[in-house]
Amino acid sequence: METEKPEELPADGQETMSLGRDSHGLVDGQIPASPEDEDDRDTQNLVFTVPVDHSGTSVYLKGWLQPESPFPPLVLVHDLGENVRMYKNFAKELGDKGFHVYGFDLRGHGRSGRLLGYVPHFESLVDDLLQVVAWIRYKSNRQLPIIVGQGVGGLITIFFHKKYPEYVRQCVLVAPVISEGDTMSPFYRTFIRTMAEIAPRMRLPRAIVPQFLSLGGTEPSKKQQKFQGITLNFAKEVMNAIGEVPQAITAFNSPGMIIAPQQVGRYDLKALKEMLSGLESEYDISLVEVSNIGTQPLTTQEELLVVLDSIYPWLEEQLGTSIER
Repeated sequence: METEKPEELPADGQETMSLGRDSHGLVDGQIPASPEDEDDRDTQNLVFTVPVDHSGTSVYLKGWLQPESPFPPLVLVHDLGENVRMYKNFAKELGDKGFHVYGFDLRGHGRSGRLLGYVPHFESLVDDLLQVVAWIRYKSNRQLPIIVGQGVGGLITIFFHKKYPEYVRQCVLVAPVISEGDTMSPFYRTFIRTMAEIAPRMRLPRAIVPQFLSLGGTEPSKKQQKFQGITLNFAKEVMNAIGEVPQAITAFNSPGMIIAPQQVGRYDLKALKEMLSGLESEYDISLVEVSNIGTQPLTTQEELLVVLDSIYPWLEEQLGTSIER
């Protein structure tokens, strides 16, 4: 019987792999990997295309890999309106410590998906992360990853941890979106929910996007400006997810850490503290309040270093080993 030929790849040392299925319906598919320019001679920078559904959607995945690593792989989930290339310094810092770091463009962001800015459902992002994690485990001798999520990426990580707990070792949530804040009027909340039923794919212009969906910061870079805004349906589904965060975090079955910015008006630290004080979880959720950072610190070099100074001791405790600093 004639076998199907894999997709042809460029000629510079590429490889293909096939994903299997499990009880969660992981997608079968050929996955090409292609090397990019390396930042240094020790780190291997690779780019992969990972299929995430049966409709042909794939996501752009970048890996910063070391010759050897004593640590589990680390998976980055970026904020709304961002892309993985903005986390190059984050990957370099962790790579210098010996971690394999992977990051991917969320569907509808950067080089992922067919329509920039279009995400069919919030749940789609959670399930896309499953495909990415399953593939990374395939490449990492079945090791469970540490997942780091920023902003809406933190919200995605929370619900991923709830839905697929067996795929998470630890998670770090950096300024996660867990509240609508106190600036959203009841009228505007009703407007989004009502219009999402009438015109779910209508885009919300940046100027009227809810403050808790900051689209990558108050001063977007040129790359971020290409993100044309979110749909009404997606905004509604994020609002629904926020309402379910306490129950989702209570279901955590592995340790977690939350990095929260202090004295940042548009981040609702008070709501976060109140939520955590009322939780009863089997595992500790460590809250670290950090001054002099904003809501997207992992993409700003000075703020990144401040955040990592808080993350490293926690990781050392969780992993039972030291991280050279």
